[in-house]
Parts: sequence; structure tokens; C-alpha cells
Amino acid sequence: MKKNILFALLAIAALSTTATRAEESGHVNAVEYERLIVNWNPSGTRLARVLAYGCQTCAPARFEIHQNTELEGEDGSPLDIEFLKTRVDWAGTVQTLEGQTDSIYKIMLH
Repeated sequence: MKKNILFALLAIAALSTTATRAEESGHVNAVEYERLIVNWNPSGTRLARVLAYGCQTCAPARFEIHQNTELEGEDGSPLDIEFLKTRVDWAGTVQTLEGQTDSIYKIMLH
């Protein structure tokens, strides 16, 4: 019982920290994509370019991943952003901040 309460409190604290940071930065847009094609090619602060497909026949959205982009695994745990270079093709949710729609704020892998 104590473990469940402690886990719940830690989860709430983590979520409120992320939410506060996003609120300070502006409105967050989240879109789920069927395919995320990652071209890992670091250049300056940009680490990779991403083509994101909402469906098989949809035109891709184009994004960039930077050093401050957050990455979350399928189980919700934070991952090092360089984990994305282990595969090219992913499914996931992309979050961008209002006014910075070509730069990924956070990726949640599915």
C-alpha cells in the first residue's frame, strides 16, 4: 500500500513538473503518427530530421530534433535522445510548442 501511494505521488510530481515547463514555454500541440522516419545526422544544435506520417497515404509532416528534445519510451520512462538512432522507423506522438511547430519538444514512442 505504501509503495502504491509513493509511486502515485512520484508520478504526480513528475507530471506537474513537465506540465509546468510546457506551460511556461507556451501551448503544446500533440499529434500521433503511424510512422516517424528519423534521419539521425547531427549538425550544430539539430540532431536529426523527422518525416512523420499520420497514415499510409498522408503527406508527411517535417520536424527537427534538437539537443533539448525529450524522449519517452513505450512504458513512459525517459530515454536518452540518442536512443532514436538505434532504428529509423518508429510510431509515436510528437509534441511541439506553439510558434515552434517544426521543432519537436517531446516524442513519446509507441
